[in-house]
Amino acid sequence: MKSSVSRPWPALAFTLYALLLPTARADDRLAAQLREIERALDAGQLEQAQAQLEAARAQASPGDARFEQAQRTLADALIRLGGAALEAGDIDTAARALGQARSLMPGAPALTTGLEQSIEQMRQARFAVSNAVTTPDLVPVQEPSPPH
Repeated sequence: MKSSVSRPWPALAFTLYALLLPTARADDRLAAQLREIERALDAGQLEQAQAQLEAARAQASPGDARFEQAQRTLADALIRLGGAALEAGDIDTAARALGQARSLMPGAPALTTGLEQSIEQMRQARFAVSNAVTTPDLVPVQEPSPPH
């Protein structure tokens, strides 16, 4: 005679498997999305990587180290882009890249500090140059000397 105690175990195992299966599938989808982000970054396609990161955000659980690493890698790439743009004199692109990096890593202000300071210095220098060009030099006018 078989014991009735052993019969619920297969059902319980099947139930646990069914409960864990969606989590495993979501984890596989996230891993695939993170690989796509990495490929886009390797190809220098930052906008595509950003779009994929936003799509992956829905799959990632809060505090997922893999997702946070992808965010950090994208932020680093944006900071490098901003630095290159700044060296080329393109303040707008540098500022845009800085803003995007900052939005990815709001808890890491030190990440963007150097670029932010460089952008501000470039803006001040351009402002000083534009003021020097648009403000005419004031030359004192000498009044004619009275006839003797």
